[in-house]
Amino acid sequence: MDNQRNQPKVSVLMAVKNSEKFVGQTIQSVLDQTFTNFEFIILDDGSTDASTQIIKQYAEADSRIKAFYLTSSIGIPCGFKYTVEKGMGEYLARIDGDDFWEPSKLTKQVALLDEKPEIGASSTFVTVVDEQGEPLDNQASQGRLAHFNAQNRSHEEWLRTFVLEGSRSAHPSMMVRKSVVDTVGNYNPLLWQLNDFDLWLRILAKYPIEIIEEPLLNYRWFPEEGGNVSSYSEAVMHRTMFEASIVFDDYFEKVPNALFYLAFKQEIDAEFSFSDYTEDEKTLIKYLILRTIQSVSWSQDAIHLIALKQLGNAIKHHQVSERLLKQMDLTPIGFIRYDDFPIFYNGSDVSPTTSTQNHLDDLHDYSESLLNLSKVYESKIEYLEKTLKETQDLMKLYKEQKEYYEVQQIEKEALQAELEAYHTMPIRQMIKKMREK
Repeated sequence: MDNQRNQPKVSVLMAVKNSEKFVGQTIQSVLDQTFTNFEFIILDDGSTDASTQIIKQYAEADSRIKAFYLTSSIGIPCGFKYTVEKGMGEYLARIDGDDFWEPSKLTKQVALLDEKPEIGASSTFVTVVDEQGEPLDNQASQGRLAHFNAQNRSHEEWLRTFVLEGSRSAHPSMMVRKSVVDTVGNYNPLLWQLNDFDLWLRILAKYPIEIIEEPLLNYRWFPEEGGNVSSYSEAVMHRTMFEASIVFDDYFEKVPNALFYLAFKQEIDAEFSFSDYTEDEKTLIKYLILRTIQSVSWSQDAIHLIALKQLGNAIKHHQVSERLLKQMDLTPIGFIRYDDFPIFYNGSDVSPTTSTQNHLDDLHDYSESLLNLSKVYESKIEYLEKTLKETQDLMKLYKEQKEYYEVQQIEKEALQAELEAYHTMPIRQMIKKMREK
């Protein structure tokens, strides 16, 4: 009973490295929350600046802070995984080392999750701020603001939104049930750009989410290259595309077909009567739809590649039903038309080389020869089927004639036996027998 009474309702989680300019403000914003039943787990990921000393000062002054200090870095994604494992609260709330909360954030999110047990996680609107913590008011920040401050929508609409537009929730505003993370899995420590997006998708595959449409997170953003992990750079974009292929591959395997149908009902209904298909067929239909989906974010190319991979594997391992085989031409030859969509480049900007064009011509000629050969086999099959039918008719006639001759033979043998009996009878008995007939 004492353990339950002392159990924190919320575990606030922070992994930080070299954030001496902001970490004090971040910690103070957590300690200033109107909701007080929380533990604050901080992992110092091998900081080499004054961050360690700042964290220690706060930890000594407030017993709710449980600080862990590493002498060498394990990376922020791995650090957050570590803090989740340490968390004892019913709810988990993440904050990054350069952001800060409004005082009522925890109070309002705890009330929401307590009131709606079906909700897996919650986030809030944000205010985009500069290094000094002042609201940014320029075109770039307004775009960021519009992206994160997305209004609430249904479970399937959120799923569609995250697939087509990327994450529409600022992760430092998240509060998630610990039981949900136990079910869907902890952070993937290999993902630097999309560790939050990956977790959101895994949550959405099983649970609805809800947004508090009030700016309770002050999100510090450095749009210049190298400012923070979300800042633009060529390396960030390359890493994002690679991680997207990992995240979506796992996600599309796990999302239920029924939920995917609700999210992409318009596209599916245009080509398929979804309820008429088996679950295995619905899975392939999911990838057929994803193959041509038009996204407004960086995710489109990764989604197309994953769809191609799954369709190709199904064809390779003969896992395509006869119905879809005919309806969608999911054959080795038919697959050629599925992989001609430009990926990772604009087709109008890149012309195929002569050798590539020759290879495509060879493939086309080979396909034509296979089609001609199949027509020859079809005509031979028709001839054999006709011959078989004629043979079956002859066999039937032969059987009928055989049965007729067998009856005739039996009657003949009976007459012969009767005739032989007459020959051995006395005259009077023979006359009597004939009169009886």
